[in-house]
Amino acid sequence: MKAAVIMPAATQLGGAEQMLLHLLRANRRAPSVDYHLAFLEEGPMIADTESLGYPVQKLQSGRLRDFHRCVATVRRLRGWLRREKPDVVLSWMGKAHLYAGPAAYLERIPAVWCQHAIPDTHWINRYATRIPAAAIFCCSRASQQAQEQLRPHRPTRVVYPAVDLERFLPERLPSPVEARARLGLPPERPIVGMVARLQRQKGVHVFLEAACRVAQTHPDAYFVVVGGRYPLEPSFPEELERQIQQAGLEPRVHLAGQQTDIPLWMQAMDILVMPSIYPEGFGMVVIEAMALGKPVIASRSGGTVEIIEEGVDGLLVAPGDADAFAAAIRHTLNDTPGGRAFGPAAQRKARLYGADRLSETVAQRLQEVALRSCREDPLPAQDWNL
Repeated sequence: MKAAVIMPAATQLGGAEQMLLHLLRANRRAPSVDYHLAFLEEGPMIADTESLGYPVQKLQSGRLRDFHRCVATVRRLRGWLRREKPDVVLSWMGKAHLYAGPAAYLERIPAVWCQHAIPDTHWINRYATRIPAAAIFCCSRASQQAQEQLRPHRPTRVVYPAVDLERFLPERLPSPVEARARLGLPPERPIVGMVARLQRQKGVHVFLEAACRVAQTHPDAYFVVVGGRYPLEPSFPEELERQIQQAGLEPRVHLAGQQTDIPLWMQAMDILVMPSIYPEGFGMVVIEAMALGKPVIASRSGGTVEIIEEGVDGLLVAPGDADAFAAAIRHTLNDTPGGRAFGPAAQRKARLYGADRLSETVAQRLQEVALRSCREDPLPAQDWNL
């Protein structure tokens, strides 16, 4: 089966971008779909994709508000689809479906797009949903339930993201003590960390509030935040710095900034906290930490509750409740029997979310769409003069 993948981003390596690379690598190891890709911007992901041996088309889409450029992009995509003749079109994000959906419709090719978050009423979600689609792949049941609230209703399927588990095998990494030495972190103090961009909805400020409370009972605890600035909230890092100073946490907190070797940083931690105040679509960071056998404390919302089994392989806390997060951190630092059991149970859970499983699931879902399209009546012959 041949699938055309349209990817609007090629620069930022967030969860959705990493998920696509995981899919492509796994499909290369065990080929099941002939993927051809079109990127709507320049960026390093293009070289990464080409290095895996996939055909790549580069198109500059411009801003969505520029109607004429949007129409031109749809026209170019339609020409590319006509040449490639795929069995199905897969838009990797809702933004891509704004271009690829009309192009696929005009070429009478079934179109699918991926919902990587908990959809809201943002105009991209609303307009992407209005464009015909054979299915929407949602990253969790929570994402699926929210997507089904949008109209018109489109068929939805859950396709859980994946993690490159090979990078998060404890035996392939330095020991926690060695990791701390390499990173210049305290060798013997308990380290509680979080990995997220510095964005308010990620709850970094909640983490720091909890850290202040934990420090009162565990004065040797050390706290690390790994993540870079979020372009749409440029002043938030300075707010966090002020929060740290006002709480007197300077000797206990390290804002590490953007880092590339995330497995090494996680290996240095004793506990990982994910205190998001807005529901996460899934939570790849949770799986990565669990793969390393780290106890995870996360907000009880969104797709995260589909990963963590409360009290078995992690702890769930009400979003935004710094007191509850502090209590959960203390509980785990005290090394209670439940806390000691989290590691092995977490590793067993993480193994369910490997890239090979993602590749198989996506191939199966795309095959279902292609077969259903063959059985149904063809799309009406209609031309939008694009």
